[in-house]
Amino acid sequence: MAKVRSQKNIKIIGGAFGWGGRRHGAEDGPELLKSSGFEQSLTQAGLMASWQTTIFPKVSHKTHPPMTREETYPHMVEYLPRFCETVKHIMSEGDHPLIIGGDHALAMGTWSAVTSSLKSEGEFGLLWVDAHMDAHTPETAHEGAWGGYYHGRPVAVLMGYGEDDLIHLGSDLPKIKPEHIVMVGIRSYEDGEAALLRKLGVKIYYMDDIRRDGLKSVMEKATKRIINTTKSFGVSIDLDGIDPVYTPGVATREPDGLVLPELLASMEGLGNHLQCRAVEVVEFNPERDDDAKTAEVIKQLVLSLYAKGADDE
Repeated sequence: MAKVRSQKNIKIIGGAFGWGGRRHGAEDGPELLKSSGFEQSLTQAGLMASWQTTIFPKVSHKTHPPMTREETYPHMVEYLPRFCETVKHIMSEGDHPLIIGGDHALAMGTWSAVTSSLKSEGEFGLLWVDAHMDAHTPETAHEGAWGGYYHGRPVAVLMGYGEDDLIHLGSDLPKIKPEHIVMVGIRSYEDGEAALLRKLGVKIYYMDDIRRDGLKSVMEKATKRIINTTKSFGVSIDLDGIDPVYTPGVATREPDGLVLPELLASMEGLGNHLQCRAVEVVEFNPERDDDAKTAEVIKQLVLSLYAKGADDE
């Protein structure tokens, strides 16, 4: 394993939230990971990391049968402002947030908090590693059974498309410009969200691009684009971007995804970059995991993101 070099003061925030999706289980991910010795694994590897807190919804998602998108909305607007304020507090202390989720609706809170804390709305970059675009708007949310739920909408919300309660989290400004978002690993999406991203100029590397050019080359181009055009950036990793042979513990398993060893190598040390201000790893659903495989992958991802590469020894 690569050597750890990060001197960032990493504060782990668990987002025990599942209301953004239809399937139960994601809200249990953070606490299960915490109890498995996640924090200890990081500190033993040399990271300055501590589990700061886990934010829970006031009403548990798993106590309810599957609900419609409209029925889940009140739980979104109850939870996300609290989550956003917690991340903002970590930022105000000069610390580096590491978000463990929970479903990808958390991204609305994470990046609204980070950009508003830095006052970098419109100047912040986001590397989005995912099988999905997560860019549905209220007008297109009907297109996909899964994408229509709020975990299928954070990218659109961060660009300023969505309900006022969501797009005004943290501040009233759109949080991220389309040209400052780069997506990697996309292979499942609906027409409406693809049309929006195409119109707005979001850079997308599909799995076909990765199979043709290689993940190392794609990730180099993706990170260069973000780093060279923004003042700071963040990394959002949806575990379903990785091939489910490595990460079965997700709500939506999408075949033919990113190869884990290649991803670990291509992202090594990225979290240590001076411009990287936060990282989130989401959509861990322990109910669907197989012999803790996905929980172990999360540890590997984080250690790689904050690891020292061979060229730095």
